Amino acid sequence: MPTVQARRKPVSINKLPHKGKGVCTVEECPKANSWISSKKCLSSSEYINAIKMSCNVTEVRSVPGRNFSTTRCRHPGCSEIETLDHVLGFCKKGELLRNNRHHRVRTAIANLLRNRGCEVLEEIHCLSEDDSHRRVDIIAINRRTQKAMV
Repeated sequence: MPTVQARRKPVSINKLPHKGKGVCTVEECPKANSWISSKKCLSSSEYINAIKMSCNVTEVRSVPGRNFSTTRCRHPGCSEIETLDHVLGFCKKGELLRNNRHHRVRTAIANLLRNRGCEVLEEIHCLSEDDSHRRVDIIAINRRTQKAMV
């Protein structure tokens, strides 16, 4: 008599210890994940890299199974562990790209606010209560409603 194998319950990718960390399914967050099925505004290589990044399998040294002798950042002078977060958000090597991206987004938001009739100031230098120097990205003033946003 043949044996019947018990069906194993499928494991969700966001329950795995490394891969899928932080992943939510299309059903859980359809707006944020709509790019997966629409493929709008992405080249083939951008689409493939976006899938890799969202599943945490990008070619960084901290991903298990990568054939590196160290998990430390490959950028000279940086000794942090090379994770996708580190490469995209903290490593000195990408600082200029991050700043440029920040400025493009800030300018786009400021232009939208201007188009809606707000008086907009960008990159305003100020001092905090503890006398540390700060920079406010955007101050938007709506003179009609007498309201402002920082």
